[in-house]
Amino acid sequence: MCVVCVAHVAHKCVYPRFEGEYFRGKNAGSAKVAFVNGDKYNGQMNMGKFHGQGRFDYSNGRGWYKGEYRHGKQHGRGSRLFMNDSRYEGDFLHGAMHGEGMMEWLNGDQYVGEWLEGFPNGRGVYIYAHGDRYEGTEENSEDFHSTNPPPPQVRGRLLQRRVPRPRQIDVR
Repeated sequence: MCVVCVAHVAHKCVYPRFEGEYFRGKNAGSAKVAFVNGDKYNGQMNMGKFHGQGRFDYSNGRGWYKGEYRHGKQHGRGSRLFMNDSRYEGDFLHGAMHGEGMMEWLNGDQYVGEWLEGFPNGRGVYIYAHGDRYEGTEENSEDFHSTNPPPPQVRGRLLQRRVPRPRQIDVR
């Protein structure tokens, strides 16, 4: 195991602390990396990049990612917790939510379905916390943000409407 500053950018240490293995002068195998801004990575590396299974913890409560990496990017199956406690679980491609996945927001709303480059796109189900469920096709809504759910842009049909029970009022 080595503990060194392994990368310099403009004469500044990018990884202030690295514990891991080297192969041909590059980080390879299991590693723990701590960054200047407080971010941390614990997982597999290859040729100096995150590669294989790993966990990246963002500093200052900005969430985490746990899953597969390829060539330094989130790629494959993974889970991402955002700073507002919204959570995505599913496929990633080149660092973006892409493929099949589920997003659940802090308010309880969920979208389960297909994603394209970070946005819902294709077949999916939007489930409101109050019980309404819409199934249909999402068309790459640029208004959609992973940390703040919009009204769904799903073109489809209402699958289930939760009907509130009448409240009983005691008039004594």
